[in-house]
Amino acid sequence: MLYTASVNKGVWRNSDLNMPDIDLYTQSPELYDTLQEMRPDYVDALDVSARLAARYTANADVRLLDLCCGTGAATYEFSKRNPLARVELVDINADFLRVAKSKGIATQELSVVDRDVRRYQAHRDFNVVFSIFAYHHMPDPDKGAYIGTIANSLVPNGFLVLAEIFFRSKTTEKAYYHQLLEAIGENDHWEELESFLEQTANSTDFEFKVPKGVADEQFREKGFHLVEEQKIWPKTQDEDGTYVQVYRYDA
Repeated sequence: MLYTASVNKGVWRNSDLNMPDIDLYTQSPELYDTLQEMRPDYVDALDVSARLAARYTANADVRLLDLCCGTGAATYEFSKRNPLARVELVDINADFLRVAKSKGIATQELSVVDRDVRRYQAHRDFNVVFSIFAYHHMPDPDKGAYIGTIANSLVPNGFLVLAEIFFRSKTTEKAYYHQLLEAIGENDHWEELESFLEQTANSTDFEFKVPKGVADEQFREKGFHLVEEQKIWPKTQDEDGTYVQVYRYDA
């Protein structure tokens, strides 16, 4: 069954995100980092996100907003390349935020916001926004408002770094995670990773991935101009898979 393209609404729903049907998000955040660091798609996406962010903010006084930041891994990688002036981390998971605060992000000012991103009050103060594997956690009717939050957070000509996974259908999504497991191979945490990826592929209340063309068009409609993108994994010609994209916001 193909995904629908009805993701252009720009008004937040009143409901909160449910507790995810993926066990790892409610288990030890240290285990989350351990398992994610086994994934070539995740590790390479963080590296490319950090390198591109550094390229587009060279010599800038960087004020970074990381939405749905998780354990802050992407911001930490970026700060190793380019010490930051100000960082704000937003996530609904207090345990993840605790880990993020302890990572040693190189910034003059660090603030954390323990909140559903859909309740986050945006201020047009940041010249970079990170959305690292966050867009697909927004239910389709909320995606437009999520992009609006990003837009309302950026100064004119600010940059969005988007790391995201796109799929045309649930069939191709499941094939992606099966191929990913085969690429990783068995190790000490393989069974835990297998469970995590299987739950991710079958999630109905925390994973709302869409085709790349749908997302590309939605960002364009909201005033974002794509300046660079890289396909991270797998290295195939079709559009299914993990990408890092850099957008400039034309306010």
